[in-house]
Amino acid sequence: MNEERDKILNMVESGAISATEAAELLAALDDESQQPDVGGDTPLARSEPPWEAPVIAGIVVAGFGLLGLVRARRGGILSRVGALLTLILGLAGLIIGIWSRNAPWLHVNVHEPNGNKVRVSLPLLLPLARPILELAHGFVDGETARHLDSAISFLDAWQPGADQEPLHIEVNDDEGNKVFVYVA
Repeated sequence: MNEERDKILNMVESGAISATEAAELLAALDDESQQPDVGGDTPLARSEPPWEAPVIAGIVVAGFGLLGLVRARRGGILSRVGALLTLILGLAGLIIGIWSRNAPWLHVNVHEPNGNKVRVSLPLLLPLARPILELAHGFVDGETARHLDSAISFLDAWQPGADQEPLHIEVNDDEGNKVFVYVA
């Protein structure tokens, strides 16, 4: 970052850019330094969730289901049930995709020492998380129950909103792997 600042100041000194342009560049550098590095090309707070994939997959699968229903008119009951289940699965994917556009997403970025990067993004079903954790509470041992209580407390404390900063956790292990988990 200091190298970049020095370059900007040298450009002003040589007359390549004006003081106003330099101020804008320095402000942009400050904005970038405030954002955590998530291994992507866009700042964390401005990233868009990849909700299009489930919508497109839902449309494709529902289309196959409809095609299957049309072709199953002459077939047996098993082909009709299979086509109907395919249609229902496609419509469910479509609904989840549309819903996930505004839902909070869990993003996991893993950077390995050899340069490999793995990124996974999933929509979170936060309205269902608390009831599922409370249901699981009755089937686990004491230590796991305490962990579930911590997770429930976390859900109670963290309420996602448009004006809230994304929640993020960074973990570096002994082997040089960097794992960055955030909810936005």
